[in-house]
Amino acid sequence: MKHLFFSAAVLFSTCIFAQSSEEDIPDSMRIGPDHFDLYGALDLFKQSGDLSQFEQKLNDAANYVNDLDLNNDGIVDYVRVEEHADGDVHAITIQDPVNENESQDVAVIEVEKTGIASADVQIVGDPELYGDNYVVEPSETDSVSGEGKFRMENKNMLFMNAWGWPCVRTIFAPDHELFVSPWHFNNLPADFHAHSPASTVVHAMRNQQLYHKPAYQFVRENRLVHARDLSLANRVTSNTVQEATRTMKNKVGDNISGRVTGRKENMSGQASGRIRKLGKAGKTNAKSKAAEKAGNVIKPGGVNPGIHR
Repeated sequence: MKHLFFSAAVLFSTCIFAQSSEEDIPDSMRIGPDHFDLYGALDLFKQSGDLSQFEQKLNDAANYVNDLDLNNDGIVDYVRVEEHADGDVHAITIQDPVNENESQDVAVIEVEKTGIASADVQIVGDPELYGDNYVVEPSETDSVSGEGKFRMENKNMLFMNAWGWPCVRTIFAPDHELFVSPWHFNNLPADFHAHSPASTVVHAMRNQQLYHKPAYQFVRENRLVHARDLSLANRVTSNTVQEATRTMKNKVGDNISGRVTGRKENMSGQASGRIRKLGKAGKTNAKSKAAEKAGNVIKPGGVNPGIHR
């Protein structure tokens, strides 16, 4: 995973740059929005029958969602999936094993069951990679395809009902056991094919063509409060990644991730919603409190420092 974080490459020749100062930042610096596409991840979740299949899809190079290289070894990282739950609230974490001892959360798919046959879904980028409030959710325009029904919620706003998604029904099935990926750094599935990262421009073009469609929209509000609290209680960060981010911020300013986010919003034309600050993240390298047997659920709580499982 040779490239690390923030890219200054232009996403398309016709795009308007967010800020001219970004043009001098090398392509070797990568960050979440350019190299792990949340629109694509949410689309793969929608297509999956369960979380094991979802993890496989995320790591399939043919799907062009994951292009992260956070440990600078020239190979795209394998990302793992880990599920946390508290009653009708689920937080499905996508995590990058940076090395043998550290992992970094990439994004969390937050799911809250709101009725017998209704559920809300959002995917939230980890602030270390995406900055604050980088959220993608199903869009009301998806009603054109008839793939879901709307339900009214706060302030007469419309949200997509994701209950029809196979994976959503699976995680709320009575016999469902919380999913924790068995794979770790240097212990990867035999069918995982290591490959080098694409250029920022190529990766972004693929994502734009495949996944940036009316069915999904970018918003600035993480409105699934209970799922957000659950994900923050189990958040895992990497000292290696934090140091790289800190170094880059010192070079180009304090809001590098916000500038990348702005460029993505301009591309898709889907930026909307109110700004809402996410809570303070948990401590570094937290051990997940994954359930050990069927029926166990995870209660939100403090995060204990530790090494990657």
